[in-house]
Amino acid sequence: MEKNQKDNKVDLEQVKENAILLYSHHPSLQIDKDVVRAAVYNDGYTLKFAHRSLRSDKEVVLAVIGNESCTLEFAHTSLRKDKKIVFVAVKKDESAFQYKKYVAKNFT
Repeated sequence: MEKNQKDNKVDLEQVKENAILLYSHHPSLQIDKDVVRAAVYNDGYTLKFAHRSLRSDKEVVLAVIGNESCTLEFAHTSLRKDKKIVFVAVKKDESAFQYKKYVAKNFT
């Protein structure tokens, strides 16, 4: 196993245990989809530390808001306008309904 692969595996395991490490570790981890998914599964609020490309990733954001809908605020604005994303968030927690204003007026 290459050193980088070994380091990433160690970092992935560390992030699974302590999601806030996504913020404090090397920025290359913030763009690693596996590491980010592990972090947001542990603590959805760490989505705000993920690289913008992953905050724009529908799969990652859906996984997060399925657990913690209020983390929708950290998703890319394009996803905060997505009907499916907002519906999932609102279904989980009505306080996420504030994002309805970003989608079509006939969202109901």
